[in-house]
Amino acid sequence: MHPPHRENPNWRATLREMTDEIRAEIKRLMKEKGLSQRALAEKLGVNEKSLSRTLLDRGKPAGIWPDILDELGVELTLKRKGS
Repeated sequence: MHPPHRENPNWRATLREMTDEIRAEIKRLMKEKGLSQRALAEKLGVNEKSLSRTLLDRGKPAGIWPDILDELGVELTLKRKGS
């Protein structure tokens, strides 16, 4: 038996769309709170380039996502389809 994502040939595109939506929401929240990338990077104690790469989906995924969510006062949750 294959993992569920292997049954959907478009799973990579679906994952990319979800990731893009998350990044867009993070950027919207930053704007709402008046936070520039530089200011958020300073609050997180990371360099601006690392934060920029995370928000632009460049390079390998950064382990700073939990810190970004905490700083913006949000959490990422998953729910079953149709819930």
